[in-house]
Amino acid sequence: MDKLEKKRHLNPFTSIWLNTREAIRWVLATKTWPYFFVLLYLAGISLGFISLSQSAMLELPLEAALLFAFVIAPVLLLIASAFMSVLYLWFGKIMKGSATYIAIFKAVITGLIPQIWLLPLILLFLIIAPEIFLSQTPKEDPFNVFLYAAYFVILMATSLWSIVIQSKAIAEAHRMSSWKGFLAFLVPSAVMWVIMTYVIIMLVFALAGF
Repeated sequence: MDKLEKKRHLNPFTSIWLNTREAIRWVLATKTWPYFFVLLYLAGISLGFISLSQSAMLELPLEAALLFAFVIAPVLLLIASAFMSVLYLWFGKIMKGSATYIAIFKAVITGLIPQIWLLPLILLFLIIAPEIFLSQTPKEDPFNVFLYAAYFVILMATSLWSIVIQSKAIAEAHRMSSWKGFLAFLVPSAVMWVIMTYVIIMLVFALAGF
């Protein structure tokens, strides 16, 4: 199988980790809108549960947690991705990038694939240790402590590598170097992180009385 044929059968779910720019390029060239919205929804569920595990909540009911993760979080992620794509486009243009808004938006969504990888793990933890997402008072047995440590180590490693992936995704859409892509990602993301953290905390506290 020649190089072109391999590219035609590129699997973005595996290649995104180490061959990010090739994966982004292939997805942008071959996938249609339904593919991106499925990615967005699945990543939204994952990020919804991650937000629950990191929020300062008090005994959030299971129904409210599921509502947040399966409905509210994907909508918030769609809004955030659409808004952030504008900022990534503007900052990229300042650094002589050449992307269109649609290319940036699709690249940002594709860069969320690592969060989808976390979804089976999150659902497993939801079954065996639901207090990670639903309570600030975890069980204090050794097994539960191990589960907490494993969850947060995996989450931290994936989050750090996701920064690299998103930077390269933006760089590929803009046809610029990865370092410029990192700068185009860093400044808008820092601003958005503060805003989204505030919004999520307010929503979680509101849902606590669900």
